[in-house]
Amino acid sequence: MIQTYAVTMVDAEETNRRIQEQFSRSGENYVKSRVHSNTNDLEFCISMIEPKSEWNVLDVATGTGHLGHTLAAHVQTVVGFDLTQKMLDIADREASKKGLTNFTVRQGDVHELPFGDSVFDLVTVRIAPHHFSDIKKAVAEMARVLRKGGRLFIEDTIAPSEKSQAELFNRIEWLRDTSHVRDLSFNEWKLLLEQSGLKVMRAEMKEKEWPLRWWTERMNTPEDNVEKVLDLLEDNHMDLNADLRIVRDESQEGLDRWTIYPNNGYFLAEKI
Repeated sequence: MIQTYAVTMVDAEETNRRIQEQFSRSGENYVKSRVHSNTNDLEFCISMIEPKSEWNVLDVATGTGHLGHTLAAHVQTVVGFDLTQKMLDIADREASKKGLTNFTVRQGDVHELPFGDSVFDLVTVRIAPHHFSDIKKAVAEMARVLRKGGRLFIEDTIAPSEKSQAELFNRIEWLRDTSHVRDLSFNEWKLLLEQSGLKVMRAEMKEKEWPLRWWTERMNTPEDNVEKVLDLLEDNHMDLNADLRIVRDESQEGLDRWTIYPNNGYFLAEKI
């Protein structure tokens, strides 16, 4: 039994306020974000999902629409769903530029999806669940709107498996972006999906590269928080390296000294 869900359930109203504030401010950065727009990663997602032309898809936390737009070329319809209207406006604009007529947007909260039961063939959420104030409820909602036999695809940053390292990594994540709630470990994700009435069909991890300067500048991290991140890395990087690769370049200073190589988890599950 996972013992950490209570930690994940934070004040929903405050979390949502921070998300909307953060992503309204930094939304345009996501159009060309090296993480979110990465063609190789998007192609890997599509190969793992194996979308069907007759599917109706819900892309939760669509952001500026990278995965939703990519899926639209393979399926019947895609609804891009997000808490932040500014992100949806950008996603809609970019879809129009691409000539996508089967991509629509809708605003709302993943914890209370405004859709009936069993209406989608596929629900996706990419690099976003770490923002959800109640991850167990969010997964339950995504499972609810899936038809029986439908699929849930999740990609997100993976926390180290050791508890103290996971807490430290999540502390660094929160300092960099205060709308962050919690990264789960690889095994926590698999267990959560199974406990939500889903059968894990495939689960993989891939290493990513986060140069610290790029990672903080993309989110406009306040200078005070940047200094705290630097201090935490300086004091703890050897401990984190046990389960998370961190490179310290002695020829550089400050932000340019550090590169973090976290793992992203990819999960494909079927509603049973």
